[in-house]
Amino acid sequence: MIGSTFAFQAKKRGSTPLSRSRLSLKLQTVAMYYVYILKSLKSGVLYYGYTEDLRKRVREHNTGKSKFTKGLMPWKLVWYSAFKGVRKAKDFELYIKSGSGKAFVYKRLVDVT
Repeated sequence: MIGSTFAFQAKKRGSTPLSRSRLSLKLQTVAMYYVYILKSLKSGVLYYGYTEDLRKRVREHNTGKSKFTKGLMPWKLVWYSAFKGVRKAKDFELYIKSGSGKAFVYKRLVDVT
């Protein structure tokens, strides 16, 4: 399942010694946010964005549901990263859209040739 992590928690029952405690598996759903970079196969232009559902968002770009990317379809996902919080995802997206962020993208994340 995308966006989920497993956490083990030790449960103590009353005065049961720690050696007799049981481990239980508790599924904790953590909302993940993705910062992604798409490359237009038509023009080579890069597009930066963030979303909670990466597969759905890439599909929307490639079916013309985004007015900003509609004219440069098709798009290829060339890089993404997952973040636990929306604030960190938005901040990183803003960074990679900045001048120094674009330099970082071109140098470290995406092959622009």
